[in-house]
Amino acid sequence: MGRLCALLKLPLGKLDLPLRSTTFLQGLGIATVGDLLDRFHIAGLPKGQAAVYAEVQSAIRSLFTSTIVDLDLYRSLHIARKVSIMPILPRRRRLTWSGYQFAQDLPQTAFEMVKLQFNAPHRVVLRHRLLPAFRRRSSLGEVASILKVTRQRVRLIEKRIILVLRRALLEGDYRRCHFCFRPAFAEPLKDLAVAVKQVDAERVITQRMWRKMVQDIWNLQPSDLGSSEQLILQILGVPSFRHLGSGPTPKPA
Repeated sequence: MGRLCALLKLPLGKLDLPLRSTTFLQGLGIATVGDLLDRFHIAGLPKGQAAVYAEVQSAIRSLFTSTIVDLDLYRSLHIARKVSIMPILPRRRRLTWSGYQFAQDLPQTAFEMVKLQFNAPHRVVLRHRLLPAFRRRSSLGEVASILKVTRQRVRLIEKRIILVLRRALLEGDYRRCHFCFRPAFAEPLKDLAVAVKQVDAERVITQRMWRKMVQDIWNLQPSDLGSSEQLILQILGVPSFRHLGSGPTPKPA
């Protein structure tokens, strides 16, 4: 509880808030995090200030995420009700995640995230485009036929899912999100992202380079990633390889 008391006494300037929101809150007489949690309610906001509410929610979530390692404590705090209690993913609790464990937990975690954040068409796109079973990735036209929408609409849905996952996993950005990842869950992916960024921007990451990254950092073969490989590549911004679109089914375990 000592850590919690220290958090509540933090001045407003310690929060990662834009100047606009900070000035607005100071005008309401809010000076500390404790004041903010006690007195700030969306019902009291004038029209046009809804963006301030979203920024405040994001800042408080980021503060608790970076300060309290066990996010289940965050859920148990009564004050969390005032900034909305978000489901914590993945459901399975671990102290740390290896690269293999991350790849194993990613599909189910991604489906739960999409269910919380988006609607049914997004789940279809995730299943057929981003987490293809047996390495068989459906084409844009095939998914468009299932959903009875245009191929461009499928592409936009796909980009939206990737953007939310990338911001949450790599940047800890939960603005407008209805979920929260356990910090330890994202660590293996961040290690891989560092290696990707170290590659010269003018060079295309080849399949051989990708295989070496996965071997060196996660001590795995790309084939060990299973259906997660396509989604991991998309989150990292690495163009898909041809073998992900078609090819022989993996050998049974």
